[in-house]
Amino acid sequence: MIAGKLTKESATALLENNYADLVAFGTPYVTNPDLVARFKNDWPLAEFDADARLSLYGGDEKGYIDYPEYQSD
Repeated sequence: MIAGKLTKESATALLENNYADLVAFGTPYVTNPDLVARFKNDWPLAEFDADARLSLYGGDEKGYIDYPEYQSD
């Protein structure tokens, strides 16, 4: 298993080249609750709110469950 700083492309390459059996996404999944759909449809990823870093995984919804799903223009 490999996790950390992965992109869709780098994760795919790791899997296709048998360098990993499993890849994991932490912060990208939090900031993109629809991460699978974004990867599948090549939609852009939401950027991580650096101001929310201190509250990530703790406190209230700020920086944890307040990221919206993808909305096309």
